[in-house]
Amino acid sequence: MVMRRPLEWSLLGRDAELALVDAVLADASGRGTVVTVRGEPGIGRTALLAEARRRATARGMRVLGCAGVPIESDLPYSGLHEMLRPVLRRDRTPAGTSVLPARDTLRDALGPGGGASISRHEVAVAVLALLAAESAAAPVLVTVDDVHWLDRSTAEVLAWCARRFGDARVVLIATARDAVPTGPLGEVPAAREMVLGRLDDRAATALLEAHAPGLSPRWRRRLLEVARGNPLALAELPVALRHDDEPDGDLPLTDRLERAFGPRAGELPDGARMLLLTTALHDRDDAGEILAAAGSAAGSAAGSAAGSAAGSAAGSAAGSAAGSAAGSAAGSAAGRAVRPEDVADAVGAGMLETGDGTLRLRHPLMRVAVRRAATAAQRHAAHTALAAVLAEDPDRRVRHRAAACLAPDESVAAELEQAANRAVQRGAPDAASVALERAARLSPDRAERVRRLVAAAEIGFGAGGGPRFSRLAAELEVLAADPVSRARLAYWQEELFRRDWSAENSVAAAIELARRLRSDGHAERAVSTLASAAVRAWWATPAAPVLRRLTEAIRDPGLCTDDLMRSALLALAAPDEHAPDFRLRYASARDTPRDPADDVRLSQAAGAAGDMPAVLRLLDRAVGGLRSQGHLGLLAQTLAARAWAAVHVGDLDLAAASAAECRRLSEEVGQPRWAVMARLADAMVAGRRGDRQAADLAAAEAETALVRTGAYPLLAKVEFARGTAALGAGEFALAYDRLRRIFDPASPARHPHLRAWALPDLIEAGVRVGDVARLRTVHAELAALADRGGSPLLRAGVVSTAPLLEDEPAAAFDAAVAHDLSQWPWHRARLLLAHGEWLRRERRAAAARTSLREAHRIFGALGAAPWADRAGAEIRASGQQLRARPSAGAEALTSQQLQIARLAASGLTNREIGDRLLLSPRTVGTHLYRIFPQLRVTGRAGLARALEDYERT
Repeated sequence: MVMRRPLEWSLLGRDAELALVDAVLADASGRGTVVTVRGEPGIGRTALLAEARRRATARGMRVLGCAGVPIESDLPYSGLHEMLRPVLRRDRTPAGTSVLPARDTLRDALGPGGGASISRHEVAVAVLALLAAESAAAPVLVTVDDVHWLDRSTAEVLAWCARRFGDARVVLIATARDAVPTGPLGEVPAAREMVLGRLDDRAATALLEAHAPGLSPRWRRRLLEVARGNPLALAELPVALRHDDEPDGDLPLTDRLERAFGPRAGELPDGARMLLLTTALHDRDDAGEILAAAGSAAGSAAGSAAGSAAGSAAGSAAGSAAGSAAGSAAGSAAGRAVRPEDVADAVGAGMLETGDGTLRLRHPLMRVAVRRAATAAQRHAAHTALAAVLAEDPDRRVRHRAAACLAPDESVAAELEQAANRAVQRGAPDAASVALERAARLSPDRAERVRRLVAAAEIGFGAGGGPRFSRLAAELEVLAADPVSRARLAYWQEELFRRDWSAENSVAAAIELARRLRSDGHAERAVSTLASAAVRAWWATPAAPVLRRLTEAIRDPGLCTDDLMRSALLALAAPDEHAPDFRLRYASARDTPRDPADDVRLSQAAGAAGDMPAVLRLLDRAVGGLRSQGHLGLLAQTLAARAWAAVHVGDLDLAAASAAECRRLSEEVGQPRWAVMARLADAMVAGRRGDRQAADLAAAEAETALVRTGAYPLLAKVEFARGTAALGAGEFALAYDRLRRIFDPASPARHPHLRAWALPDLIEAGVRVGDVARLRTVHAELAALADRGGSPLLRAGVVSTAPLLEDEPAAAFDAAVAHDLSQWPWHRARLLLAHGEWLRRERRAAAARTSLREAHRIFGALGAAPWADRAGAEIRASGQQLRARPSAGAEALTSQQLQIARLAASGLTNREIGDRLLLSPRTVGTHLYRIFPQLRVTGRAGLARALEDYERT
């Protein structure tokens, strides 16, 4: 998937360890030193040793070294031979001192045939003499990599020498696996030990980015989680990835990772290997469950081997059957408790950790390596044993039953489907989708297989699993033959990819699918399909016959039985006609608890009806529910909608925070269209805050994506964002040109419903350029529409802009200012600004200041800097100076920091905040550590008040 990066990245985050290496090398001129470097596989011991050798060479030191090799661990002096070979080639030391006796001794001991008459003590004396002679000219660095695999004779000689380095200028650095005995060198009293720990989050992220730039956030989080700060894992895991891999499955391992983390063939006895395998296959670290299953599995595996041998000896089908039966009986009889020696062997190999009633592998990658190293028969035995041990836990038991299946099995498939249903109920849609896919694979009947795969794809789509849905959909295009399955598949593909934005085609297909789903017993999915069609109709504004077909389908009591939901879908499909009825029904049931998906649908209807405060209430509730349920795809959509609702009511901080989270989440779940909606919300926020460059950039990025996918109805949002930004910058002609396109029937950006959104900006820009006559026509049309449909958003826009179109606006201003716009601070502030400007032009400065100060206060609270500046300029022009507003902190909080600060101020813990925002508790803590000084508080106690001051200034 990615290219490897240079080796030097492997020392990222090792500043403290490298400083210690430098100190030891600098000390070498005065005395001998022994350092042992310990760490888990792949932690960077060899890389650190290589860097020590490089730095020693740069200092002018003599560098010698060797490495332990398992295959040579029984060869006498194999390590010494490697280490001293460069020295033994010379007859004299660099200083000219003769050490021929020592050389002769070592040549005899290390040469071919081996020097059987030379004692180990003589060899050790000769080595020490040789090292002392070498160090007379320059300090010597001796490195021994993987000392735990060094041959015993070399290890004993080096340990003897290390005890006697004294004033000799020799540094010996040896590396060893953590939790593995280092032999004689580890017993040297003067040895210093350095433990290489795992990289911290920052270094691990930097290392992963160096080796695999451009990973999606979901993959990055998954790899960081599995690697756990291990440099080799961070470097090698991305190399093995394929484009069709999914983050929730086992990650593929490179050969280097398998060698580092896997058990070596023949290294452990059978009992210890089965214990490791059972631990790797188990989903918990319960020692009782693991030990019971491992003992049973060991007996079963032994019985299977015996049965296979018996069947082979019989040489016939009957003999094979008899042998299998005999093996099964033998396996049952052979079931036994795991011996303490098995546990000790696995711990001694550095692969297993024990705790208070727990057993766990030392690193997550060992789990994958152990599984891959086992035979199919061993895995089958372990899964079967675990299923038996977990008999009282149906969800965990069935996963092991499924893994042990050698052929399709309907009983196991049915159990998996039941487990999937339970997973949905407890808010784990990802797990449900995986379970349904497994159930489909084990379904003997083709129709059942297709049905379960369709369900897995649908749940995967809702949970945000774009890649999973795409993979399953591709498979179903070949398998699915029945009309309902094909219709469901086609509709969900359309929802994910939005290949066709023409409401005529998609709405008609949705109506037909809803009818089929309802007749097939899927009432909830039928309503969901109609809701999606209603949303599409709102955006794409279909022709009257298509819209009539949709409203008739929604009215059909056989398709939608819930009165409130039926009213909501009608309001969404045809708001001008049905919005008043929905607002009445919702007002009487607004506090009724509902499923988050229903809250989202109601919020869409409330948005179409123009009730943005209701939209925010519904979406705030839905966001919390969707987080807890794990429906990440719908959560991304909901966050995008909340960002826009927040824009309409003037909460730019909430809009920015929601958009930022939506972008991150959309990328992770593979549903980029919501990220486009979030970018458009970014453009709106930037425009109202006065950041013209950011607004234009975000709008351009979104426009490119929309045109590429043919989503032309959404171009109205692009023009709205650009018009707002130009208006804030004082470019009234450009703003008017952009905004007028939303109202122009001949423009691709024309949108009848978004006119309510853009009306205040259009009126202000148009009045500035003098096109009042045309604006009066537009205003009158929308005022009549507001009277018919009662949209609060449209009504606020009509009321707040009416005075701008009057030749004598005094009465209109009085009526508008008296109108209740408390839920629409953006509209109220703009009305007050216009009122104050008019009063000042009328030379009524004192009256003007009242409106202008209130407008300035509201704009400041909203963060709308250009409009606040305009109000401030008008106040100064009226003859009054503004006092400087206090600063809440040294620098502005980011949208994510502000969101975290708000949640912390509400009393949530770091873990609870992390669960809501899909961040680790450590990341939340890091943000708070930076937030406190910015808000000038020392902890959570003062956070609420500080935030109140910050958001007011």
